[in-house]
Amino acid sequence: MKVYICMDMEGISNVVTSYQLMPNGSTPALQEIREIATREVNAAVQGAFESGATEVLVNENHSGGEIIPELLDHRAHLFAGKPKRLMTAEALEDYDVQFLIGLHARMGSADGVLDHTWCPKNIANFRVNGKPMGEIGLNALYGAEFGITTALVTGCEAACAEAKNLLGNIETVIVKKGYGRFAAICPHPEVNRKRIRAAAADALRNIEHIKPLTMKKPMRLEFDFFTSQQALMCTLIQGCERVSDRTVRFQVPNFKEGIRVYMLTAIVHNAGSDPVY
Repeated sequence: MKVYICMDMEGISNVVTSYQLMPNGSTPALQEIREIATREVNAAVQGAFESGATEVLVNENHSGGEIIPELLDHRAHLFAGKPKRLMTAEALEDYDVQFLIGLHARMGSADGVLDHTWCPKNIANFRVNGKPMGEIGLNALYGAEFGITTALVTGCEAACAEAKNLLGNIETVIVKKGYGRFAAICPHPEVNRKRIRAAAADALRNIEHIKPLTMKKPMRLEFDFFTSQQALMCTLIQGCERVSDRTVRFQVPNFKEGIRVYMLTAIVHNAGSDPVY
């Protein structure tokens, strides 16, 4: 069984502020979190191999360079670098099972630590067939197009609740309890690692009881942006319907096409953003 690990940083143990994730490898705060993140991923890798995984790929997905290669479990392969064409889901279709390690809740989630949906200053809401969706749902939906099951999610309490709501009977590990957006009660990282290792093993052991995420097709994708300019820029994309000042809509046959549209909007709406306004 081939396991794909998509890892992000906001849902890693002890991460509560953007300062800890500044994309500058020399900062002590980031170095500390890189080590915690690598060890947290290792826990998932270890659990996967304990339950029969034959191959594990780790796709790092924050600013790039989060995983410390020398500390990564030697049995895993690292998918390094950024940008990747499909970012968090690049090469996912070649695997059987997906783990989401260090994920965060979607934008607007109460007590979601560093909650956002892809671009914190751009996307206020993203919906598929009217259902609010964050990055957890994005990867799960794309994987489901290839029959891939999302079996494990780790992150803050809000992120894990979001995963359960979307995906049902999956394994989750709550690594911190958010108090607002920038504070959390955090168990010791070693405690979280033990729980992640056990949950990863259980996820593969019980994989026949976990189903891929499915939604009615064709699919309706809706983006609510923070500014009207961001919505305006998205009208450059073929098939875009602007339904209000800050909302655009797309109709897609499936989420293979849906993720392509999502990536295009990420490129285009950034062009409509300003660092101050």
